Parts: sequence; structure tokens; C-alpha cells
Amino acid sequence: MTSITTVINSSSVQGGTLTVGFGSIGWEVDSVNVNLVTLDPPFPGQPDGVQRELDGSATSCTYQHLIGGHRYRFSVQGCAKYDSTGSSTCSEWASIDFDVSYDNGWVPPMQKVRAIALDADRLDVFAVAADQRVWTRWWTEEARWSAWQAIEGDFSPGNAVTPVSCNPGQIDLFVVKDDGQLWTTRRTQGMTSWAQWQGIGGKFPPGNTVTPVSRDPGQIDLFVVNDNGEVWTSWWTQGSPGYVPFHLLGT
Repeated sequence: MTSITTVINSSSVQGGTLTVGFGSIGWEVDSVNVNLVTLDPPFPGQPDGVQRELDGSATSCTYQHLIGGHRYRFSVQGCAKYDSTGSSTCSEWASIDFDVSYDNGWVPPMQKVRAIALDADRLDVFAVAADQRVWTRWWTEEARWSAWQAIEGDFSPGNAVTPVSCNPGQIDLFVVKDDGQLWTTRRTQGMTSWAQWQGIGGKFPPGNTVTPVSRDPGQIDLFVVNDNGEVWTSWWTQGSPGYVPFHLLGT
């Protein structure tokens, strides 16, 4: 029997939808198997890698909701029946690896958007999306709105992330993880990426909202409610090694 060769002819991603064109040569195929997986660490809503079977006449397929900022692998093979028992032979898998940019990717659902204005010409918004990452977008008078971009992390979808600015061009973010600890990251003017998330401590209801405030340059005060309905506080001043341990407000 003549062997089957499957080739990928084209691929594109627009608005989070992947479209791939392919074909098989050497035999008339009865079915086509396709598969899509992420090459990143697992995240909610990722392609699960379950094989799909298409009719042999198919020459293209689509996948929707590819999240921006991730790398994926698409694979395809053609199969043909070669005897009366229905036994089949299949080609080798043909595969392509590709990155989905934030501009071309799909932005997952998010809730509890928080915003901050660094000055009259700059707005930044933040939210935790369904893929458990903090996403951000910003506006300037000159460039208007940017595309959504992700800040790496691992937070429950719909969690409340709160920004504050204590110095010109600086934003600090705060969020309570599922472990009940308060976590923070920072970006200052001139940095190309956000600092690594760091745990501040505390033990609070997961997803609880943190209220930060800056009353002086280089000073941040934090307020958050624990399981008993008590308000706890911590603070940081520029030049100090970190935040002071959380304690009950008024003590």
C-alpha cells in the first residue's frame, strides 16, 4: 500500500482563533486526526490535548480562545482504511509550534477590574483572569489603549488585585492568594517587566480585598479584614527591608 504523507500548508491566529490548512498525499484518506496542546506550564482553560477526528475531506480546522502570551503545538495526521475489516493506516504526525501574541490572542474573562492614574496622561487597569494570571492594560494620551498583557502569577479567577502608587512612575500591586497570604509585585518607571511576586505574610480569607494607601512619598499602608471581621494593618517605607508584620488595627 502506498504510504500517506500529511503536510501543514498554512496557519494563522487572529482574535484568539487558530486556523490551520493541511493535506495528505499518497492515498485517499478517510479521516484526519488533529490535536492542540500548550507548551507552557498548565493553566486553566488550556487546550487539553484531546484528539479530534475530522472527515477525510477536511483540509482545514479552527480552534478558538487561544490565550495571548502562550506557546502552542498543533499536530495533524491523515488515516485511510486498507482492508475489508476496517483496519487503517495513518501518516506520521505533522506538527507546528507557534506563539500567540497578546495582540492576536484571546483575553480570558476577568472580574473586579481596578484602575489607577499615575498622572493626567496615564491610566493603568488590572484584574485576575480565568487563566489565574493578573492582566493589565494602560492608556496614554499619545498611544491610547495598549493590548492586554499578563503579569505572571497564580491566583484564583475573579480575585481582587489592588494597585497603589507611592512614587512617580511606580505601581505596587496587592492580592490575597488561596494560601491566605498577601502577595505583592512592583514596577517602576524604566523597568521592562514586573518584579517577581513576593509574599508579605498574614492569614486572610482567600481573595479578600486589600486596601493600600500612600500618604507620603515612599510610604505604603495596608488594610485587610481577617476571618473574624477584624481589620489588620501593615506598612512599608522606602529603604526598609520589607513590610512590618501584620497586627490588629489600633494595637
